[in-house]
Amino acid sequence: MKGVFAMKKQCILVIEDDVEINNSICAFLKNDGYVVLSSIDGQTGLEKFYNHEIDLLVLDLMLPSLGGEKILSEIREVSSVPVIVISALNDLEIQKNIFTLADDFVVKPFPVQILLYKIQALLRRVYGNVAEYLSFADLLLDLNRSQVLKGDESISLTERECEILKILFSNPKKIYNRSQIVTLVWGYNYFGDDRVVDVHIKNIRKKLGNGLVKTIIGRGYTLEG
Repeated sequence: MKGVFAMKKQCILVIEDDVEINNSICAFLKNDGYVVLSSIDGQTGLEKFYNHEIDLLVLDLMLPSLGGEKILSEIREVSSVPVIVISALNDLEIQKNIFTLADDFVVKPFPVQILLYKIQALLRRVYGNVAEYLSFADLLLDLNRSQVLKGDESISLTERECEILKILFSNPKKIYNRSQIVTLVWGYNYFGDDRVVDVHIKNIRKKLGNGLVKTIIGRGYTLEG
């Protein structure tokens, strides 16, 4: 079967009025395989929460039309969905009050990769380790065990190799350059040589064959199969 599927995709709602921050969070989450809904105002965000099955909410406090604290209070009357609050308000008393309703609190500014780690950890804590797979051609990528299944053969991957393949499997027609892969796998705070990507791609090809990951000269990497 050619193409991509995920056996489990959790849905995350992002309510954040800063468009740049909102877009950045959503891009990271989508690249990590989540279904993502977003809103830049509180009232629309609350409506999306009620109209969709949400697995986790990322919520800003300072929002137009309806504030984050009001949204959180209303949601807690009907749902125990995990919530991560993000805010520039670095006030211990505010955080203390929020923690009575929210599961985590992240102070702005923050690296989006850190928020992603917190989301992953919270989802595991609440829902457990959900089996997750991606497929392309005759390969099945087991994200929990960091391995590729090809027929009866199981091929072990390093953590970085698995993360790179996850990006490529999730968007098999998209071309990713080194910089994009470095940002998605190592995060914004990585200042090493981006040719580390080439080393991992070389190792992936040794394990899975040269025909899977294709180099588009001058542009980057994509899948071929």
